[in-house]
Amino acid sequence: MDGTGHNIGQAEAELRPLDVFEYNAGKDHYKYAWNDLREGLARHRLVRTMVSTSFKSRYKGTLLGAFWLTATAGVTVLGLGVIYSQVFQIDFRAYLPYVAIGMMVWGLINGFVTESISTFSGMSSVFTQIKIPMSVFPLALAGRLMMTFFYRALVVVAILFIGERMISIPDVAASLAGLAIIAWAGFWTAVLFGILGARFRDFGQLVNAFMTFAFFMTPVFWDASRLGHYSFVAHYNPLYHFLNIIRGPLIGSTDVGLSFIVAGAISVFLPLAAFGMFARFRHRLAYWC
Repeated sequence: MDGTGHNIGQAEAELRPLDVFEYNAGKDHYKYAWNDLREGLARHRLVRTMVSTSFKSRYKGTLLGAFWLTATAGVTVLGLGVIYSQVFQIDFRAYLPYVAIGMMVWGLINGFVTESISTFSGMSSVFTQIKIPMSVFPLALAGRLMMTFFYRALVVVAILFIGERMISIPDVAASLAGLAIIAWAGFWTAVLFGILGARFRDFGQLVNAFMTFAFFMTPVFWDASRLGHYSFVAHYNPLYHFLNIIRGPLIGSTDVGLSFIVAGAISVFLPLAAFGMFARFRHRLAYWC
């Protein structure tokens, strides 16, 4: 048996003993939720198998495989860089890293927000038939989106090498810290929005409409300073701060500290709300989905 088959076999073996769903309404909801998170983290082999299987099935039979993500991102960034550098009258080499990082990070943020809606409802055929920690599904979603981001980020690495600004080790470390914050917040967004999406089926349509509007209101490919006296609008946009904690250190933004404070504060309160919802409604997901 090859390595892939061995991993899948191990993942399936982890599920066999858990064939009975146990829930006592008289016990503490938070204890059940905490145990679910612990079990989900312990099933790291299962999570990795879910992520790799998703990638392999999506790009099975293609010539480039997952590197189609890199190629598509490169074409998109190059096209936007050429067009909007002329529209905004900005030097192409200076503008290209800005729009490249902005598009890559926005894709990650948008993925966490919009795909989180179906975190549980999209996997109902699994957890309604076998007992499995519900936290496995947001973990698998986070893993898949992060892997997608890393393939697309290869374009950013290439662009930074030809850019005008020299990138230092502290800049890279700060940007990676920002990426870790987004991954952390993204996981809890998957938990929270997954529950809301399972209970209220219109919630996904509302979120998709909001993110379409938010894309144009967030400085992804345009600079907030071009708003003049209204540039403060960008700083009231939390999505901009999550974007800036990765892009800011790499392009030398002056408001990176503020963005880390805002994103860090949200990343503290978001898990509290998500865990509370998870503890309260985790046992109802099987009925809602």
